[in-house]
Amino acid sequence: MWNLVLMVLIVGWSGAAEGGDLKKCCPWDKVPGMNSTCNPKPEAARWESPRVFSTRGLLAPGARSMAEGGPVGRPQCSKPLFALDPDIDGPYYLLQDGRLDDEEYTRPFERFCYDWDPKLRVVPYICHEETESGNEVVTAYPIGLIVSLPFLAATFMVYVLLKELRNVYGLTLICNVVSLFIGYLGLTIVLLAPDDMSADACTVLGKWRYRSFGRVR
Repeated sequence: MWNLVLMVLIVGWSGAAEGGDLKKCCPWDKVPGMNSTCNPKPEAARWESPRVFSTRGLLAPGARSMAEGGPVGRPQCSKPLFALDPDIDGPYYLLQDGRLDDEEYTRPFERFCYDWDPKLRVVPYICHEETESGNEVVTAYPIGLIVSLPFLAATFMVYVLLKELRNVYGLTLICNVVSLFIGYLGLTIVLLAPDDMSADACTVLGKWRYRSFGRVR
């Protein structure tokens, strides 16, 4: 009896160590695109199984994770998946029991999947962690920007209409106010509609905001 229980435990542990529950986000002939879409896989893409760790920073010898051609599926998220960049978001560790461990969260396998990122690296794609307090901050920030826009516009009108204010210092302030208005407007658009924006629109708004804030001295 005890031998049977021990065999079941060993088999169950081995399946977890080999990442039997881990999935690829898109079909094997595709890679993730914008807004949870899947695009055709580039010819240069080569699958590399994620390394498995027994604990943080300690590799599990002999443990396998995801073989090419394995199961496909993505977690149910309210927002598009987010790829973890190992150079920016690391370190993170795929544990033997199928969880993903980083400095902030330990995610069960139902909350992430693996796939190629734009640099053709095999990385985890995660659901954005949503908390009540976090949502309040994210909502309050664009509201504060919207409230500030009329006051920037009013400041601009005052300095333009009053001749005695249109000296060197006044003209400098006008330039700064215009740059802030354009930058805040672009930032507000990005914050209010981050998931409904195309890659081209996001690039244009990013450059728009960068140049606007860069002119504020």
